[in-house]
Amino acid sequence: YNDSMSRIGNVLLHVEVLDVAEAVVSERSTWVLGDVTPNGRAYFTLPSPPPDHTYRIRVKSFNVITHGGQ
Repeated sequence: YNDSMSRIGNVLLHVEVLDVAEAVVSERSTWVLGDVTPNGRAYFTLPSPPPDHTYRIRVKSFNVITHGGQ
């Protein structure tokens, strides 16, 4: 979710797969598809984690395409 007033693109996510004890068991990166409009949402794909595992996802980097009302 982009809660800024800027259009952003080239969003790279850092993904950690966590076991039931919340220990990191694997890591990977994935790209968000397309640009994300101000106050908009965008999508990405990942393989499903094993049963009883969860994800922790953080934005690693992005580019500002336009600012504010531009």
